[in-house]
Amino acid sequence: MIGLLGFSSCSISLSGVQVPIDVNTFSVDYFNFSKSVRLVVPTLSQEVTDQITQKILRETRLKLDKEKPNIEFTGEITVYEVGSEAPTSGQSVSLNRLDIAVKVDFTNHLDEDANWTSSFSNFSNFDPNESLATVQDELIEVILKDIVEDIYQKAFTNW
Repeated sequence: MIGLLGFSSCSISLSGVQVPIDVNTFSVDYFNFSKSVRLVVPTLSQEVTDQITQKILRETRLKLDKEKPNIEFTGEITVYEVGSEAPTSGQSVSLNRLDIAVKVDFTNHLDEDANWTSSFSNFSNFDPNESLATVQDELIEVILKDIVEDIYQKAFTNW
């Protein structure tokens, strides 16, 4: 006699990622710069949007659907600024710092209790003898990797 086992599950988990079983599609709207940001990098909006999209496509079973997604990521880049960090004890020069922050609105069209709005930020220091133009692409890549990971973790794990 062959017995049948019944499984009841509300989510699928792959390496800590929790995607509710009824969530199959997502969209990521274009992340524009906030009006308060003074320094704008023309490619950054597209990079943020693409990196979030690609991370979800690579690491979940979800399909991209811009028309009627189950979950949706919208938001804006709220900080893109270069500043200096004062030298600490034993240092003779300060470091320059690139800061980036992104505000994200996560909407789950199947479960409004799962909706949230959060800001994610990170920075990278660089040598004051280097111009931002020389190191900008590399810094953005490093900073966005961490920000996108934080967004992904907030959206798909139970913190």
